[in-house]
Amino acid sequence: MPHESKIKPSYKQINAIYLSRDVIDQSDLAPGVITVFVEHHPEFSVDGRLNNGGGISGMSRLYSLLSLEPGDVLVYSVTANCEIVIHSVRRASTPSITTPAAQAAAEPKTQEYLSVYRRKNLRAIHIELFSPENLRRWEPENEPDVYMAFGILQEHTKFRYCCATSRALLNRLGYVSETKPDAILIDDNTGEYLIAEFKMSSTAFTSNHQRDDVDVLVVWHHDDDRVDLLPHHIVCLKDIARTAAQELLELE
Repeated sequence: MPHESKIKPSYKQINAIYLSRDVIDQSDLAPGVITVFVEHHPEFSVDGRLNNGGGISGMSRLYSLLSLEPGDVLVYSVTANCEIVIHSVRRASTPSITTPAAQAAAEPKTQEYLSVYRRKNLRAIHIELFSPENLRRWEPENEPDVYMAFGILQEHTKFRYCCATSRALLNRLGYVSETKPDAILIDDNTGEYLIAEFKMSSTAFTSNHQRDDVDVLVVWHHDDDRVDLLPHHIVCLKDIARTAAQELLELE
């Protein structure tokens, strides 16, 4: 049974499409990864993430393929495998230039943008895409990657990210230490604010931090067994990532 979804300006801004609550309930769709196909474009598919509100994020390629604009209406259906198939697009208005040749002639010619990768002719090596499904293979290159991984994986921990720290914030808290910690987390069980530090590995913690200054150490590798030198809570993201990715695979 075909359904319709109208593109709003806010949807385009965040590269998302939305399904109605009725469609989700009737189709038994669950939050998580969902694949979107386009009829008459058999080579095309894109994986998005369905949230509890019916939004499917990660639809940039779909917007580009179909040249979607606010006011356009997607006509789609949900398959028995809980996949989305876009059948057609009902445009918000009929363009004054209808033929492809006339439209191409009317559009200003713009020079193709060349990325730094292409301009500098960088080497063609494989770099794993960062996504929940790829975390069984993905490895961080530096500390900011650990933040990204925690953002994806925090639902599998008992902590939630509040914000990064600043000297101004720490002064307001009355927090004093020789080195600045990285972030403030919340303990899901108690609702308490906790001081957190992010590192690539737990062995890096003792180089510039003291155990009593930090509640939670978030790392990719936990390779230091000196528990008397480390914070009370240790979150090893690599172990969580591998387990979570395996669970996702088993649910497919």
